[in-house]
Amino acid sequence: MAAVLGAYIGIRYGREITNSNQKRDLISVINKSWSKSSTFFGCMNISALVHHCIFPNNMSWALDCAFTGVSSLNLFTTAILLWILYGIEFSERFQKIMEQKTIESIERYNRILEGATKVAVAIMIHTAMSVLGESEVEVSIAAASNAVELFYFTPLGMAVFVLFPITIVGVFFKNNNASCKGPLIALLGGVLLMGATLLGEPICKFVSDYMPGINDSSLLYDCYHLPTVVFLGCDVSFYGMGIWIKDLTSKKRQDL
Repeated sequence: MAAVLGAYIGIRYGREITNSNQKRDLISVINKSWSKSSTFFGCMNISALVHHCIFPNNMSWALDCAFTGVSSLNLFTTAILLWILYGIEFSERFQKIMEQKTIESIERYNRILEGATKVAVAIMIHTAMSVLGESEVEVSIAAASNAVELFYFTPLGMAVFVLFPITIVGVFFKNNNASCKGPLIALLGGVLLMGATLLGEPICKFVSDYMPGINDSSLLYDCYHLPTVVFLGCDVSFYGMGIWIKDLTSKKRQDL
């Protein structure tokens, strides 16, 4: 259920925001970056649904990692652009620095990121094929698995490191009268993620000791386990981010 919800949220926001703003300014660049992150987040959930719930196989696992990595890279870019946006809002000096050339530089950075991402995904899929035994790559299965996992874990860590503080800023400092509802929901998703990581084992032990009937239920057994809560936390965070970005981009703003 968490993967289905994530697929719906990602594809929905990806399509909505892509068509919402065609202006060539900082807001439109944020739109494009967030749209890509949302779309690949939806694709990640679809591949994860296949791998974790329907038909576990190495190809769906590799696609899951690839989509997660691409989504995280674009999420990292979105976080940086949000820092720039809020920097312009609260600093006149910073606003003077931001000229059209800067927007062009950001767009150029996005194009470079897209090209680098395509190359990285190609290399990653080629490496993952060694796990499937369909490639002559001379690398151990463990090394190939680690390389593929790092492709999504590294950009995800970078995105969280940059995104978390700007989300705090979004809660306490209103941008062009934008609501703090979105960033608050995004932070709630982060709390779910942290809670699942820190409390997953104690919760499982508690359920096993005091509510063994849940462990015998095919419907409820997976609901409280780490992967499910992690996916749910990601869903909530992306839902909140979608509200936040849509709120920002729906405001009438002058070209930067």
